[in-house]
Amino acid sequence: KGAINVASRPGNGTTFDLYFPRLGTGTERGRLPMENMPSGTGHILFVDDEEKITGFAEVVLERLGYSVAGYSDSLEALRQFRKTPEAYDLIITDQSMPNLTGLGFSSEVRSLNKQVPIMLITGHEDDTSRTARYQELGITSIVRKPIDVLSLAQAVADALQVARATPPNRPASDPASSRSGPDAPAAGPRPGN
Repeated sequence: KGAINVASRPGNGTTFDLYFPRLGTGTERGRLPMENMPSGTGHILFVDDEEKITGFAEVVLERLGYSVAGYSDSLEALRQFRKTPEAYDLIITDQSMPNLTGLGFSSEVRSLNKQVPIMLITGHEDDTSRTARYQELGITSIVRKPIDVLSLAQAVADALQVARATPPNRPASDPASSRSGPDAPAAGPRPGN
């Protein structure tokens, strides 16, 4: 498994520790082994104020088949989202960012697009008040830091699968949207995508 650890101290700078899966024999050096990871298609908006995390996520997600618009400035990401709020299949945002937190960003996104799934990346443990706020904003999944590449790939694939199976005008977090069986909604692209 791969992971990213970030340590930041005011006045001392920031340290990034990137952990990559061990490459087996015959694997091209410097490339992540992606063949065993879930892949897919879709347009993802990725926001994290740490440029190296944003860049890393762009590389990983693009290798998995997704189109990614990555931003290290949450206000710039919001400006771009406002231009075409229906253009994205998934929003991935860090929680702890200057100017506009992940929850603030999610609130703005939700006011413009009620259907797009939102994935929150956080290093904080859940507490009852945050869990309620996540549900209120329609945050469909949470990825914990440090980011595990395989877990991120699986969370993205799962979020997009649920979103594509959710009928329009029903939030993806609605329990009725996760039904299975013959009367369950068929998976397919959402309108406008």
